[in-house]
Amino acid sequence: MTLDLVHAIILSTKFVYGLTIKYKVLFIYLIKQSARFWIRGVYMNTFNISIKEMTITSLFAALTAIGSYIFIPLPLSPVPITLQLLFTLLAGGILGKKLGLLSQLLYLFMGAIGLPVFAGGTGGLGIFFGPTGGYLIGFLPAAYLAGMGNDKFRIKLLFLIGGLCTLYICGMIGLIIFAGLDIKSALSTGILPFIPGDLFKVLVAGYIISKFPANKLI
Repeated sequence: MTLDLVHAIILSTKFVYGLTIKYKVLFIYLIKQSARFWIRGVYMNTFNISIKEMTITSLFAALTAIGSYIFIPLPLSPVPITLQLLFTLLAGGILGKKLGLLSQLLYLFMGAIGLPVFAGGTGGLGIFFGPTGGYLIGFLPAAYLAGMGNDKFRIKLLFLIGGLCTLYICGMIGLIIFAGLDIKSALSTGILPFIPGDLFKVLVAGYIISKFPANKLI
């Protein structure tokens, strides 16, 4: 392991230590499930990644899942505020576009088979066909875009904002198709209330990524 990878694990350990017992148990459970998927070769044979890459990718998939439990329901919106976006952007920005995308694929796969990793501890394929389904799919291009560009703060912010915009587009499409909203309603309930908080997450992600440039941990 490189010193950067050790540092990342230490930071992650501090993050987990600050969680409640419930979330600690969930975090450990998700890491164990991720390890089983990798060992079975679900992705390893397809994408030819190393053990170190497998470990750090699973870590970010688990962090994204933890982010779904830190949520605030909005009374006039079918979409809650969560910390998932922050970890999605960090996954792409720190791991690079390929592994960032893989971390979100793993996260969605865990949710699709029924693990409680989506907002509010939900899971299953049915969530993809609900109001938040478009946002879940949007994590993929958001992570990929976050991994593009160089690691200069201002340049990276452009790609992070691009990832956020792509997430919004996917979310709007999902609201229109699965929630039956028109474009105006989808915009007013699925995007506008989230812009201030999401821009703050983008700034936080940009700052952290500038300290851990893409692929530096791998």
